[in-house]
Amino acid sequence: IYDDITLIDTEGRVITSTSYNYRGEWATEEWYKRSLNESVVVSGAHIILDPWKVVLVFLSSIINENGEITGVVAGQIDMKEIWGILDSITIGETGFVYLINNDSKIISHPNKDDIFTKLPKNHSVNIVLKNQTGATSYVSNDGKEMICSYNPLLGDIIYENNGYWGIIVTQQSEEVLASVISFQKQILYVSIIFVVIIIAVSFLFSRSIIKPLINLKNAAREISEGNLNAEIEITSNDEVGEVANTFNKMTRDLKESTAKIKEYSKTLEKKVEERTIELVDSNEKIQQQNIELRKLDKLKSAFLNITSHELRTPITSIKGHVQIMLRQLLGELTEDQKKSLNVILRNTNRLDGLIQDILDVSRLESGTMKFIPKKTDIRTLLDQTVETIKPTADRKAITINTDVEEDIPELVIDGERIKQVTMNLINNSIKFSPDASTINVKIRREGNEILLEVQDFGRGIPKDKQDKIFDLFYQVDSGMDRKIGGTGLGLAISRGIVLAHGGRIRVESTEGKGCTIRFTLPVCPVKDVEKRFKEVDVFGLDEKELYYFPEIMPSQK
Repeated sequence: IYDDITLIDTEGRVITSTSYNYRGEWATEEWYKRSLNESVVVSGAHIILDPWKVVLVFLSSIINENGEITGVVAGQIDMKEIWGILDSITIGETGFVYLINNDSKIISHPNKDDIFTKLPKNHSVNIVLKNQTGATSYVSNDGKEMICSYNPLLGDIIYENNGYWGIIVTQQSEEVLASVISFQKQILYVSIIFVVIIIAVSFLFSRSIIKPLINLKNAAREISEGNLNAEIEITSNDEVGEVANTFNKMTRDLKESTAKIKEYSKTLEKKVEERTIELVDSNEKIQQQNIELRKLDKLKSAFLNITSHELRTPITSIKGHVQIMLRQLLGELTEDQKKSLNVILRNTNRLDGLIQDILDVSRLESGTMKFIPKKTDIRTLLDQTVETIKPTADRKAITINTDVEEDIPELVIDGERIKQVTMNLINNSIKFSPDASTINVKIRREGNEILLEVQDFGRGIPKDKQDKIFDLFYQVDSGMDRKIGGTGLGLAISRGIVLAHGGRIRVESTEGKGCTIRFTLPVCPVKDVEKRFKEVDVFGLDEKELYYFPEIMPSQK
């Protein structure tokens, strides 16, 4: 008679079920909670969807030999069984029987389209929900005067918000008046049949289901304690018998799997031991190779430092003597001699810059670049930078305009390093700008950051190359850049310095119309600038792009 039997523990979790189509949310069901304290409880009628049907659930607590409740067993019955009985009852030519629950919803009706529709609040039969018996009259939708008799059912067995179901017998008044006495007997007869059905099902449920499930529970406990030889005696061919048979098969499979796992574990331990020995040998070799690599790296860094310092000494001397000669302190010069000396001076300056970049790269690679943050007036820093680079701009008749917003606070930064960044950006703008053009340098506050912007009107940078200009040794047009001069180190170093200060750097350019590079510095200083600088991926080994400027322009990544 049951189309689903489910075993639930005292926490509302399903232990096993004969159907995987519907298990329900037991822990939140009031009739489940009530079944933990009473012998048999019948739920209200409700719908399940897969497949669609209206069901009742009979629940009974499971009590062990110590009188303790250890779970609940639930049996589900399709309401079709009850509908068939009620629909078969004939009451004259116009009469029929239907059921309503405590919420005025129809749960049994000859017309199945009316199932779970709700009676209006002013419907006269709603009084049955107050545990009252009687009769009343009303006018049907088709204008017929109807008389109905109602009676509450099973208020102490069916649990549905502590209310009562009602059984309603309705018939056209003309036919009712002809046989009032017979009508009342039929109501009583229908009520008795329904009560007998529920009580009989409850009795069979508690007798035929609970004992096998207790055996199932005991066997499950033995298996959980390690006894894989435990089996359940199969005494029926119904759903419970199928569950027991499945349980026994599961136990046998578990026993076989446990044996295989033990055997495999022995083999695995041996393989792990062999592999561990191999890994130890490999690690020792790797450690030795790392030691050798660190030695070579130190030798390379030392060589770069020594070579760069040794190169700067003669370069400085050459620059000094060339400048003395250009001032004609050693005698007058011809125009051709001046031109030659200016060429020597430009290339000497270029070589000196290259040596400085090599030193910076060496410091980047070794993590020895030093930062000395202190309070710095950014306006004064910009004025000093422009004054230093002005002679270079004058040679191309380029005008450098500065625009600094009022009330820019002092920043705790390494002024020399930020000056190096600013100098690099302005110097690049001078290189790639036409003669007699203009370069704009602006400083303004953006929220909790100070923004510095260098804008030129030179050849610009192609869009597909803008996200690479901060990479080490990268040059947009190597042929042109070699003629102009440059190593591809300056912007990479500048990026590292800005990120170390907690800022960001970004380029915006339109090819043929110029280029704007912006970088920010936080008003509130960051800590451990040198440590942050060491973590910056200046050499482009990390795929992550740390330089972006979402507040000012969309990312091109």
